[in-house]
Amino acid sequence: MSYVRSTTIDYTTDKIGKNSASIGAVKKLDTEVTTLFAAVNELLSHFYGTTEPNNPVPGQEWYDATAGYYKKWDGASWAASAATTGIANLDEDTSPSLAGLLDCNEFPVQLTASPAVNSTWSGLTCSLTAGENLTIGQVAYLKSDGKMWLADSDTVGTTKGLVAMSTASISGDAAGIFLLYGFLRYDTFNYTVGAPLYIHTTGGVPTETQPGSGKYSRIVGSAKSADIVFFNPSNDYVKVP
Repeated sequence: MSYVRSTTIDYTTDKIGKNSASIGAVKKLDTEVTTLFAAVNELLSHFYGTTEPNNPVPGQEWYDATAGYYKKWDGASWAASAATTGIANLDEDTSPSLAGLLDCNEFPVQLTASPAVNSTWSGLTCSLTAGENLTIGQVAYLKSDGKMWLADSDTVGTTKGLVAMSTASISGDAAGIFLLYGFLRYDTFNYTVGAPLYIHTTGGVPTETQPGSGKYSRIVGSAKSADIVFFNPSNDYVKVP
């Protein structure tokens, strides 16, 4: 329903007097009251409906029952109200927080396999505390003290368990972002494309060279390109004969 003024009372000639009123003035007043109530009802309902209101004025809002959100008349067309539609893309909110289950509606969460900028990553991360100074690309393991220390294939204790890759320089006892699964680009890397990568025998960034006899071998990913690592640590580790 849309409010359209149907009649006008001339309050000079048709005003209702204190003790008497013309029939015409009363009829016009009755019409105005009926129209006024209709307009008020529309305002109270925020022009809810499936059909756009007629004769809108700029700035007028209307709840589109079909679309499920408010629209505003800009003078030429009905557009979704910014205050009611939320963000159009996730990158418009730098710290989004979910209040419930995230339903992807059968759409995938797609990683960027080739980050365009040096020292960037795409994947699953978490905030952890470093046990010692770490630099970008180094693999660390979770020690019994709850901190991340350089993974080293010399011993089983520094090879097994939770491992993650530092995404930046992180000082000892400071929290930082660690890559659990995904791609990391660091232009200092110089790997062979497709090569499996292992925990290093001296700690630090992964190595293409499988640890030798007596060491512990654990694959932590592979080289996507010379300067991009696909970090995908295996849960398996073995002692090299």
